[in-house]
Amino acid sequence: MSARSALLVVVLGAAAALVPAPAQASWPGLNGWLSFSSNRFGTALSGDVFAMPSFGLPQVQLTEVRADDGQSAWSPDGRRIAFKSRRNGNNELYVMNADGSDETRLTNSFRVSEGQPFWSPDGRRLLYRKTPDNPIVQDADIWQIDVDPANPNPRPVLERAGDERYPSYSPDGSKIVFRGDHDLVDHSGDEELYVMDADGTNIVQLTSNDVFDSAPAFSPDGTQLAFESARDSGDALALDLYVMNADGSDVRRLTADPAHDEGPIWSPDGTKIAFTSERGGSSDIWVMNADGSGPRRLTDDPSRDESPDWQAIPFATAGHVACGDAGLARGAATSVVAAGTPCRAALRLAERWAARATDGTRPARLHGSDCTATPHTFDSVLVDCVHPLEPDEAGADDTARDVAFVWRDPAVALPGA
Repeated sequence: MSARSALLVVVLGAAAALVPAPAQASWPGLNGWLSFSSNRFGTALSGDVFAMPSFGLPQVQLTEVRADDGQSAWSPDGRRIAFKSRRNGNNELYVMNADGSDETRLTNSFRVSEGQPFWSPDGRRLLYRKTPDNPIVQDADIWQIDVDPANPNPRPVLERAGDERYPSYSPDGSKIVFRGDHDLVDHSGDEELYVMDADGTNIVQLTSNDVFDSAPAFSPDGTQLAFESARDSGDALALDLYVMNADGSDVRRLTADPAHDEGPIWSPDGTKIAFTSERGGSSDIWVMNADGSGPRRLTDDPSRDESPDWQAIPFATAGHVACGDAGLARGAATSVVAAGTPCRAALRLAERWAARATDGTRPARLHGSDCTATPHTFDSVLVDCVHPLEPDEAGADDTARDVAFVWRDPAVALPGA
């Protein structure tokens, strides 16, 4: 929950339980679309789930029920979205396809709030936050549920005194990071970040101070955590974003804008971080480089846009270097990664492949590389160009050269475009 939303609890009473909160997911792969929550077509306390490409347009509405839908989380394969909805009177968990179809309810509870879902690496379970549906006192534990509507089997992972929030797996599934709060008073200064084994044992405290730390998110390689904090601003309504090593060491500040920034989420290729910010005068979705440079606004709406999550296009990125984007518009090559090839050459190859494909011919071979193109979701096409070893290279130390990227097919009709 945002700092501003947390303070609304006292003012708005029971209705404040409807306010969304950020979700964190960073599955390794190439960069697909982003999902986010917005109340632009709802009420002050009722929103829907939207999706958009990484340059911000179009912005497609995925849910349309007149209730509060939010906290979207992409599955590791990038084909499903988990989210929480209040359409049945209290927050419960749902899953749907990437295009918003086939909405399926997972939980069926009473006087309980269930939200902040996060997928397991195998896509079979969700971690989530479970608390009594009480807008004044939040006293949550961490639970998990199977993504099987016929037999969901909800069960606790961590039950202890205090309020646990924002649970998420490490990319390999061995750890769970979360925020803990012992005194049940939000923004009291005892909100710290913790990590534990996936079975709820061996809890280790990562931060220790008297200010608000929250919303931890693993990087796709599992070595770093991004999070929000008031450690420099001293103001719960003006949080900044930080990154640290996964063991809690080497904390670095990423944002220092006077406005409020919250809810960081890594891009699947690890080069960028999306977040919610009020620096433009309203709550909108922004993206920046992973070192905090180059902030760029993605949504610009007077409503409340928040809680971004980044879709992964699955690709085995081990041994590859992330080279960035050759472009962002439709028809461009985005999220380029390379192995055995300098980034400059990889970006040039991706740009030329995309230009030819946009003109109507998808090259099966380019610059000596064999290229495959596999449609994923929306207008995203996974392109993989492999330059095989020549016979005289087979016994040498050379590795096969590989360039992969996401091409945004301009021929695909998109809703809301």
